[in-house]
Amino acid sequence: MRTTAISDTEVEWFSREEKKQGGTINLMEWYRKGYADAIRQHETGGLRASPLYADIKKKRKLSAWQKFVKANSKKPRFKYKSGSKKGRINLKALGVAYRKKRR
Repeated sequence: MRTTAISDTEVEWFSREEKKQGGTINLMEWYRKGYADAIRQHETGGLRASPLYADIKKKRKLSAWQKFVKANSKKPRFKYKSGSKKGRINLKALGVAYRKKRR
């Protein structure tokens, strides 16, 4: 699904294609190409970007700890091997290894 607003160049392209086809454009073709808001734009009568996608924030960077956990959580040395927590991540061992790595 498309997560960004339509750019000006896409709006220009849409206008040119619409003129080529005599005023109508195949909205299902646009939808197939991933322009999820094409039908909504047609219904509202405007070529403006959908307000739904206007205020999307960028994802923030992962912290060093989050990167470490992501990279090492699947390793068997950081998983409980027996007991009621078998198979779960041993965060205490991960924390020790992380602090040791940072020295």
